[in-house]
Amino acid sequence: MKILYLVVVLLFGIPAANYTSKILTSHYGEKTAVQPENILLGVEKRISTAMTRSFMRRSLAPLTAIRKEISQVESPEQQQLVTYWLAHTDFQIAVYYLTAKDMKACETVIKRGISLLEGVKNKNSEELALLAYLQGFSIQFSKGLGAAKISKRANANSSNAAKLDAENLRAHYVMGSLNFYTPKAYGGGKKVEEHLTRAISLPANKLGNPYLPGWGKAEAYELLVRHYRNTSREDEAEILLSEGLELFPDNYLLNSLAAKGK
Repeated sequence: MKILYLVVVLLFGIPAANYTSKILTSHYGEKTAVQPENILLGVEKRISTAMTRSFMRRSLAPLTAIRKEISQVESPEQQQLVTYWLAHTDFQIAVYYLTAKDMKACETVIKRGISLLEGVKNKNSEELALLAYLQGFSIQFSKGLGAAKISKRANANSSNAAKLDAENLRAHYVMGSLNFYTPKAYGGGKKVEEHLTRAISLPANKLGNPYLPGWGKAEAYELLVRHYRNTSREDEAEILLSEGLELFPDNYLLNSLAAKGK
């Protein structure tokens, strides 16, 4: 996995996930049940803002502060949602450490996020997708057979995420991303278009629930444009890039691709 590219992705475009009605039914109760505490309202945007502030201030304080807030949600009905957002925040913290070249701390934090998600019983589609994403990030800390095992687990988790919910944008994005970064000798590139095309066709958050995450669409556009360019499909790349920019005009990565294409 190209680490510097991943850093830019996370710094300027990372987000978080979309729980379907099926998932809500199994974890949180259909239609109403117990509403998440207000601290989780719009939490994805707040985590993203905290990450930006951490980089601007060169301090982890904003990220650690919001992580502490999330951890203080005590409602038993919301603990799986809390776990998801804690793991997501750990991902942001790991990226911060990565850019600071503190690899030991980066590895420790990403493993903490993975451990949180692995501890969830009866994981739903979104939890599996995020787990696979974190596992993909963690491959950089392993070599040889160890890296291969992690890659296999990440691919299995993302595949199972799609099986649980075929309309989970993030499941397809993660599968496409994992395949994009897999060496060609091991099947890399063969399923990038299939999964990323599927990802951009799906809604980011079909429930429109502000407590729940919605990420991956802009990132799927960006990665698919890169795939088309890498395979000398420039016309398709430019059409897709224009479409992506129309939907996400302020996205840093898409604008960077547009600049490179000039």
